[in-house]
Amino acid sequence: MEEKTESHVIYEFPRSKDEKIQFTLSKYRGKRYVDLRLWFKGKESGEFYPTKKGISIALDQMGQIRKGVEQVSKYLEKSRDREAAVLS
Repeated sequence: MEEKTESHVIYEFPRSKDEKIQFTLSKYRGKRYVDLRLWFKGKESGEFYPTKKGISIALDQMGQIRKGVEQVSKYLEKSRDREAAVLS
């Protein structure tokens, strides 16, 4: 018997007119995940459908994901500072 997956949309934002990125909290086989996935709008139905483009992250890995996003943000800030210094 296949186990049912529970899921709840936590956050989403448009990527384009016909695409969105969605964060979903889910539970599968007793383990909780955050799913970050690209969805597309069907041309005929106008409804959104998930693509294979995405990643499921175990909740115990979220600290590492947060740390990586912070590092990217710091890098981009430094890059902007260097660009501003060169342009002035």
